[in-house]
Amino acid sequence: METTRRRLMIADGHAQRSWLVTTRRSIGDSVLIVNVAGKVIYINDSALRLLRAGSAECVGKPMNSVLRMCFSGSGLPVDDLAEIAALEKQPLPLPRETYLRTMGGAKIPIEGAIDACRVKGRCCGWVVAFREVALRQLAVC
Repeated sequence: METTRRRLMIADGHAQRSWLVTTRRSIGDSVLIVNVAGKVIYINDSALRLLRAGSAECVGKPMNSVLRMCFSGSGLPVDDLAEIAALEKQPLPLPRETYLRTMGGAKIPIEGAIDACRVKGRCCGWVVAFREVALRQLAVC
């Protein structure tokens, strides 16, 4: 009986993991998952397309070297968002008027949010979700 219960729990865990992987893949927004050391551990296809990069160029690299965000007006880098998000109890919106510099150097205006993932109250990493807003900005002008 205990063996059956254990097998069911393992099967349920595999099913939950499968749902999570499928959900991350199918989200329309670009998504990065970053571990507590600040390294990218997951990047979805949407983010790879927006960054114009391959998975090998991103996974295992520091978040700030993959997700190179700058303020539109000054061109200064957007830094320390992970630390601020770790202090917040809710998702932290990315600063307004932010652009992403792709691996090839192109500037893409984005919006999104970063949120700390917590286990038993301790930060174990971050999730960054973002999207391109160039078409919306053109429509407003």
